[in-house]
Amino acid sequence: MTMTKNPIHYAAIALAIPALMSFGTPDNGACASCKKFDDGVAKHKEVAKSSSIGGPVKNYSVLKNYVSSNKLVRLNSGNGYLVSKMNYSYPYVTAKAHQFIEELGQSYMAKCKEKGVAYLPFIITSATRTKESVAKLTRVNPNAIQESAHLYGTTIDISWVRFGAEQKHSQKNLNVLIDALMDMRDKETCFVKFERKQACFHITVNESKIGDDEEVTNQMAVR
Repeated sequence: MTMTKNPIHYAAIALAIPALMSFGTPDNGACASCKKFDDGVAKHKEVAKSSSIGGPVKNYSVLKNYVSSNKLVRLNSGNGYLVSKMNYSYPYVTAKAHQFIEELGQSYMAKCKEKGVAYLPFIITSATRTKESVAKLTRVNPNAIQESAHLYGTTIDISWVRFGAEQKHSQKNLNVLIDALMDMRDKETCFVKFERKQACFHITVNESKIGDDEEVTNQMAVR
């Protein structure tokens, strides 16, 4: 598998949607129901550390090795979701995390149809980070956590502010996304933390609830 050597240039490969963190957020009331997603940082880290890759991604070279050995797979835009440009992370996740995202996307699309809501894909704004990229992030965001759950290939961020290629805020689509996420959380396939300032849902996939390795591998081979 060929990968760009320079990690800064590599980020440009992802779908060119500007980073969402700089956008203003709706009034707090616009996402009052988001507050039900209150799984703490400690829980995310605990679950992430049991990731199938076996440890944190130290640097870009290690990330490439994980990709070459299929421990991490490429995350492209798919049914129900778009993948944005990522400045401090890379669009790669574990196979089971990828399966979770696919299932969430399918559920979200089905619920949009069921509820008569115009379909606008949700946007994934962050995925796997390395210890190097986290160090860079902490220079511009002192609140960033050095021992981030994003280091293990099973954590993503999804914007609750913008939907679709035009990055529109849609309360109706947000409500559907919350419904789909809650279903997945109730199955214990993920843990979710509402991030108001970052305007995202911080989601860590619980791989122990996502099928077996053979099942996931077969599904990835079909793609």
